[in-house]
Amino acid sequence: RRPNVVNTARVTLREHVEAARAGDEAALDALFRRHYRRGMSVVRQMLRAEEDPEDVVQEAFVECLRCLPR
Repeated sequence: RRPNVVNTARVTLREHVEAARAGDEAALDALFRRHYRRGMSVVRQMLRAEEDPEDVVQEAFVECLRCLPR
């Protein structure tokens, strides 16, 4: 199956979300890359030192994806 998102540089957030809802893996990747740095920043401020912020960001992203209506 061909991805719905071709040029992610010009795609809006709404278009990425719609494509992700449809199962487009390129859109999922683009959403993750788009929000990763901000997510890491927020998580680092909230976590205790022994917790891994990357794991928390990934888990949060997976939970967000799980909640996307199909």
